[in-house]
Amino acid sequence: QFIKDFQLNHLTGTQWLMSQEAETQYEEQIGKIIVETQELKWQKETLQNQKEALAKQHKETMAVFKKQLQMKMCALEEEKGKHQLTIEIKEKEIEGLKETLKALQ
Repeated sequence: QFIKDFQLNHLTGTQWLMSQEAETQYEEQIGKIIVETQELKWQKETLQNQKEALAKQHKETMAVFKKQLQMKMCALEEEKGKHQLTIEIKEKEIEGLKETLKALQ
């Protein structure tokens, strides 16, 4: 009987120790998962902030680019107007010279 009791107590003690060790391992794993989860949340927040900053910077850059493009377009339109005026003046001069040439002939 003594041996059976000893074996039962030994088996019970071994099972208890194994369950304690497993519980400790689970607690450690849970702790690691909590830390990893928090780190991932921080990384997500950091990336979200970077994304928002880049989106704002892109919007501002595009606004500046658009304004520069509009200024260039205005300058080109002005230049086009000058050239059209020059063409009209030259055409009138040519017509005048043609009439003078006809009158001389």
